[in-house]
Amino acid sequence: MSRLIKNSNIDLNIFLISQLNYGQHYEDEINLIIKDNSDCIYTGSVYRGLLFHPDEIRDAYDKFLSEINESKVDFKNFSYYLYGIMSKLIRINGLYQSFSKSFEGAYNVLQFRKEPIDINIIFKCDVENGLDIEKLVNKHKDNLSLETKESFNIFKNQEEVLAKFIDFNFYFVEFGDLKNLFIKFQKE
Repeated sequence: MSRLIKNSNIDLNIFLISQLNYGQHYEDEINLIIKDNSDCIYTGSVYRGLLFHPDEIRDAYDKFLSEINESKVDFKNFSYYLYGIMSKLIRINGLYQSFSKSFEGAYNVLQFRKEPIDINIIFKCDVENGLDIEKLVNKHKDNLSLETKESFNIFKNQEEVLAKFIDFNFYFVEFGDLKNLFIKFQKE
């Protein structure tokens, strides 16, 4: 039987199961866990995989082109349009979000959640003072419940880091079939 693990009145079993299984966390909890587990901090490059339905992309496409008073994407300057359109969909709010330590980890997140129609996007950025879930689990593994350990093993290949996403200083490393989707929009 595992012992109840509490740091700053946070049950790590509940925190980890909520995060791993449901993607739910509270900012204050993460801050306290980082404070109590400074050896579990991650600073460096991370990847984030996002899935969007084509209708969401269409709305962002229309909004961005309307804002810049253009009717179609100039593919000679694709990066400009890609960032402009995706900036309508990607939340940068200074709150903790889930990232992966590798491209493969982000790709694994997408494959786990993807619907056939979804368009996948993966971008890379740098973060500071994120919470490395693997380090946290390894540090407390002797005291975690079997359920927590099993959840971690299921999601381990996602290499999760919770970090604050604070600016648009990132670049796309994968954007699925987005270019063809933009072409389709222009023909409609």
